[in-house]
Amino acid sequence: MAMEGLNIAMKEAVEKGIFKGISIPNVGPPLSHLFYADDAIFLGEWSKHNIDNLGRILRCFYVSSGLQVNFKKSKVVGIGVINREVERWAAPLGCEPTSLPFSYLGVLVGANMNLIKNWKPIVDKFKSKLSIWKTKNLSFGGRITLAKVVLGNLPNYYLSIFAAPTVHDVIRKSPTGDTWESDFCKEKYYVAMMRTRIDRSPHLICDGEFPWFKWVPMKVLCFAWRSRLGRILTLLALSRRNVKVDSQWCSACISRLETSDHLLVDCPFADHVWRNLEKWCGIGMINANSVRGIIDEGVRLKMGSNRKKKALFSILYGALWAIWHAMNDRIFNGDIADPIKVVDLIKSMTFLWVKHRYGKCSINWGDWIGSPLNCL
Repeated sequence: MAMEGLNIAMKEAVEKGIFKGISIPNVGPPLSHLFYADDAIFLGEWSKHNIDNLGRILRCFYVSSGLQVNFKKSKVVGIGVINREVERWAAPLGCEPTSLPFSYLGVLVGANMNLIKNWKPIVDKFKSKLSIWKTKNLSFGGRITLAKVVLGNLPNYYLSIFAAPTVHDVIRKSPTGDTWESDFCKEKYYVAMMRTRIDRSPHLICDGEFPWFKWVPMKVLCFAWRSRLGRILTLLALSRRNVKVDSQWCSACISRLETSDHLLVDCPFADHVWRNLEKWCGIGMINANSVRGIIDEGVRLKMGSNRKKKALFSILYGALWAIWHAMNDRIFNGDIADPIKVVDLIKSMTFLWVKHRYGKCSINWGDWIGSPLNCL
């Protein structure tokens, strides 16, 4: 409400010639001020008349509203004016003289944003939002939410104001301007090509291919990805984090240390589940003793169509999720699950995923139970 009063006062001051704003090109309206929440920027002709009257308007605003402007935090910028004159005219207001470029609402005003170096403060802001000390205090789901908020909202804000500069030798527009080119591929550039290259790059975290798709809930995808990297909280992982545990041995077979690969693949309980799933899917025996091996086998299998491949990975990820929950029920609730019941749970769970997330065909329960990869 108070800022609306200042807005009305500034408009009236412009109409009566007390304050002279700037003229927008192409017969646009005069512009004298921009308000955002409690931030304000005033634009006008560089004259002593304007400076003095702006100070008087802000003092009247303080008397009428009780909201005092903090001139010590305010700045005066003169465009095309020598610094000595800016300092002399800013002194009566008690403001700090400055020059272009300056920061307003986190955006550099007056900088050449075609230069990559001027994007460094924006990149630093991304890094500060995603700093390591923040992620240490968040769960994995909280980290995903933070990354989505930062990587989703901040680019929308900055790229709605400035066009990002073209980074040569990485991605660039084609000579015709209707497609993109990249040094990563000889043909036309597509986002899917970049995704495949990243997945297959020899990186510490993302080494090898891991299929991500929307048929499977995000929490299950993240669990499968973390289990592939050996990052889930098994008894051995907890003990390495100095968490006191009664034993590091697998609670199901008591013959091996409880690692993610043993718990989800190599344990006799898990192996029984996988053998039943192989018969159900009709894919033959999967020769793997690790989560990474299971996923790599799924990648190598030729399914004939993309939807069958997605259905297969829905079953693989669902199996990892169900085995993990069965093992947790054994530890925390004392429930010893039957592998056949776990397989039945995987069938019903993955049926609901595929039925409701793949909308191009209708599948029924009978066909899914009979042959899940041939009913799509």
